[in-house]
Amino acid sequence: MNPFMNPVILRLLLLILHLVPPSKEGVQVVLVQDAKVLGTYSIVFVAPGQYTYQFKGNWEEGKSFTAERSLLYSYLYTAYPDPKGEPVAVSLIKELEALSIPKDGNSSVVGEKEAAITLTRIGSLFLLGSESTKLVCIIPIGVSK
Repeated sequence: MNPFMNPVILRLLLLILHLVPPSKEGVQVVLVQDAKVLGTYSIVFVAPGQYTYQFKGNWEEGKSFTAERSLLYSYLYTAYPDPKGEPVAVSLIKELEALSIPKDGNSSVVGEKEAAITLTRIGSLFLLGSESTKLVCIIPIGVSK
């Protein structure tokens, strides 16, 4: 299954791009689902606004794909309207503008109900999680904004 077929997973991936700065060396993001490590994403900066994801692990929805950190790739999520009828791209941009990076031990929530994603800061890690998909992304703080 293409990861872009699940709007919650898509939102998680776009939030990761929001948190990860440009790096040609690659940033390792660990994915955990139902308390099982699925694998890691290596997110590599290609050009301004463009990143390449390479997935290593057993997650069938992951595999590998490319995404861009700009409106140039909005066609990927215009097909997934949220409950308010807006494309995910539109609502996610609004949510990112409102997202506050939490202090250590605190959380911020993006979205509502089953589409809610929680960003938690614990020591040297960010945990980005979705209750509806039971998916958690672990991002080292040293590479976050």
